[in-house]
Amino acid sequence: ESALLNPLDLTGIGIVASIAESANSLTFHLRLDPKALTVTQRAGVWNGRIEELFIERNDAGGQVGRISQTSQFQITDAAKANYDHIGPTLTHVLKLAPNATKLVIVIRDSASGRTGSLTLPLVAAEPGNQK
Repeated sequence: ESALLNPLDLTGIGIVASIAESANSLTFHLRLDPKALTVTQRAGVWNGRIEELFIERNDAGGQVGRISQTSQFQITDAAKANYDHIGPTLTHVLKLAPNATKLVIVIRDSASGRTGSLTLPLVAAEPGNQK
């Protein structure tokens, strides 16, 4: 929650986003920095847990949409080297509020409390205009 009050994005977890637009929704592929995430090994599987927050804001800065969830991920021993190299990728489809002009994405590692955020401006869709 405090990340939302900060005018600058937090860098405790690196976030790289690729976005695809369709109709009135956006599909996000968020790649997270594996060095900033805590994973623990048990029975040949590496486990991690993150908290995700998506806040849509309007031109006045008011909140017009909110999604909050906790996600767990697992990496097998065989996939650990690849995970260490590129990190996990999360995919989300978000139906936007009609008056949303900004999206704030906050990712928090549950074990360490490290937090990263990314603020994306949303451009009103017009013919031939992409977000």
